[in-house]
Amino acid sequence: MKRFITLDLFRGIAALIILMRHSVPIAGFDPYVSYLAVDLFFLISGFVFVPSAGDKLVSGKMDAKGAIINRFIRLYPLYFLSVLLAGLCFFTGAATSFGITYQPFWQAWLISLTMGPNLTAPMFWFQINGLAWYLFVDIAGVIILSFVYKYLNNIALAVISIISAIVLVWAAYHMNPAGGLDLGYANYNWQFGFCRFGFSFTLGMLLYRVMRNGFFEKQYNKPLIGFSLSLILAICLCIQNINHDSNALISLVLTIVVFPVLVIIATKIDFGGTLAKIAEFLSNLSYTIYVLQYAIIAMLMHQLKVMHIVPHAIAPWGQVGLQIFMIILSYFANKYYDAPVRKWLNAKLKPKKA
Repeated sequence: MKRFITLDLFRGIAALIILMRHSVPIAGFDPYVSYLAVDLFFLISGFVFVPSAGDKLVSGKMDAKGAIINRFIRLYPLYFLSVLLAGLCFFTGAATSFGITYQPFWQAWLISLTMGPNLTAPMFWFQINGLAWYLFVDIAGVIILSFVYKYLNNIALAVISIISAIVLVWAAYHMNPAGGLDLGYANYNWQFGFCRFGFSFTLGMLLYRVMRNGFFEKQYNKPLIGFSLSLILAICLCIQNINHDSNALISLVLTIVVFPVLVIIATKIDFGGTLAKIAEFLSNLSYTIYVLQYAIIAMLMHQLKVMHIVPHAIAPWGQVGLQIFMIILSYFANKYYDAPVRKWLNAKLKPKKA
């Protein structure tokens, strides 16, 4: 499968900005719009789904079961590690930040192992790992697509994207008190997480299908443009809270217009050298940084509280330290845990070739 190096850089930058979003007290800066990184992830995931799984589903080289197993193997091992870290939070006292008062912690912890929502929770269904709602929507969406993808032509994908976009326009103005598309994580807005998937993931698939007929043939070795596109993305994700209507409009423009345009341009840009190595390195760590950060931040904030240190007092250097720590942790988690576990799961769950 062809690799688009600028999209790798997009992934890495977005993951680091989300890390800052969830540790604002030690950052001294609130990248409010950074929640839209999820929509960017959906868009890129949909884009690469076509060559990695979609084409194989159509040709018969892969069945729905194989596509689902692939997604499970990609997502679950590191998610399981994040749940183990959440258990460590319980024993260190940091679990109080999860706000689980409606049932024993161990019950919520066991439910979280399924990667599904805790329907007994009064509001937030994913409290053991608050970012797991995205994974649940992703894997649920891929399960559905694994069965229906070969029946979806470009017109069907376009219709799904348009309908989802219309719903998101309404939701941005009416479902979030602050305005915008920060939706999908709670019992009162979970359905809009699927609408975000329905728009961005489906549009990503459609873009790849439309553009692969000649569009990818010629790429331009322009590292400065690749870096500039990534800088534009970072600036977009760091837009701060303004007011309800502005937040709604900005989130819609970025999701429906800016992100797709950036992805389209990015597929035409190629580069090597140090920047390419950084892009590939950060891209490989992006999911790990995303899924492990919740428990790590909880333990950090708890430790600061125990030491009577006000988080704002260590900003922004506390954030720099956290970013470096998460990069190092993610590197070792990938190399010594995720890669071996995925290799083992592949051997166990996938049929052996004759």
